[in-house]
Amino acid sequence: MQLKKDENELVNNVESDAGDNVVSQENETTSGEVTNNDYLKPQDDFLVGDGIFGEYQGLYGTGGSHSDVNDSVVGEESRPRKLTKKEFFQSPRNRKDRDRIIISTVVIIVAALFDVIRTDFWLSALKKQIEFANSLAETMGIEEYVIDTQKIMNTQIIMSVILIGLAIGILVAKSRACALIGLAITFINCISTLISTHSFRWYWTMIAFGYATLATFSFAKAWQNYEENGDWKKDW
Repeated sequence: MQLKKDENELVNNVESDAGDNVVSQENETTSGEVTNNDYLKPQDDFLVGDGIFGEYQGLYGTGGSHSDVNDSVVGEESRPRKLTKKEFFQSPRNRKDRDRIIISTVVIIVAALFDVIRTDFWLSALKKQIEFANSLAETMGIEEYVIDTQKIMNTQIIMSVILIGLAIGILVAKSRACALIGLAITFINCISTLISTHSFRWYWTMIAFGYATLATFSFAKAWQNYEENGDWKKDW
C-alpha cells in the first residue's frame, strides 16, 4: 500500500519535531541547568558491590565495608567501664550489704557517744557519794578503793574514740579488720563488765560489730567476683 503525499509529509514533520526536542534537551543539559540525574549519584550515596559486603561510600567516607560502619558506632565508648569500689558499693546490686554496713556504723557511733554522756551523767550525779566514799577509804587506809572519777571518764572517752574510729573504717574502707577488732573489743568489755559489776553492757555495740563483720565479708566477696568476672571484662 502506498502512502499519499500528505501522509508522507505529516510523518516527516513528526519525526523532525521529535529530533528537535531531543537536541534541545541535550543542549539544556550541557548548558549547565540542573536535572534529576544530579540528585542520584550511586558512587556517593549507595553501597558499591553486592549490596551486603560491598564498599560503602558517602556519609562515612570511602572504603571499608558496611559492617565497619556499625563497628565504629559500637566501640570502646559503648562498653561498660570498670566501677570504682565506691561506685560498686553504691550500686543497687549491693543494697543489702550497703544497708547493713551503714546501719551498723550508725549504731556503733551513737552507742559510743551515749556511753560518754551516760558516764559523765552518773559521775556528776553521784559526785557527793563518790567523794564521801573516797574520804572514808583514805581515812581507813584502804586507798586502793578510792574511786578516780577523772580516770574513769578519760578511759570511757578513749574507748569511745577507738570505737568511732573503727566504725568510720568500716564505712569508708569496708574494712573487715576494723569489724573484727571492734567485735573482739566489745566482747571482752561485755564479759569483763558482767563479771566485775554484774551488769550486762556493751551488747548493742557488740551486736552492731557482729552485723558489720558479716556485711564487710559479704561485700568483699562480691567485689572480688566483680573484679574477676565483672560486666566490664566481658567481650562484646
